[in-house]
Amino acid sequence: AMLRSASPRTLVLIGTGSFGVGIATTAASVAVAPSNALLLLGFGVATGVGSGLVYMSIFTPTLAWFADRKGLVAGLLGAGQGLGATLWNAAASPLSRALPASSMLLLYGGL
Repeated sequence: AMLRSASPRTLVLIGTGSFGVGIATTAASVAVAPSNALLLLGFGVATGVGSGLVYMSIFTPTLAWFADRKGLVAGLLGAGQGLGATLWNAAASPLSRALPASSMLLLYGGL
């Protein structure tokens, strides 16, 4: 229902904000007040909701724009998301060795 009533731009902004808050909460749970519940809430819930909102608000209108090529478009969007995650993980590995966990998470959330 939210995907139909709000514009994709609004949903991307809300999703990005949720993702950023989730990463900041995760960094706080690692550095300031170690808490498994805060870690789960921040990384599991807030970043998950943010990622889902961004993905679906991009996915839905793109499929509508290319209605005759839905399979191709869905495959390309999924491949793009997977490639982005793969490249980010490759970059995050050296960062995790060079920075404390909370600093790396704040950098990750800021990008």
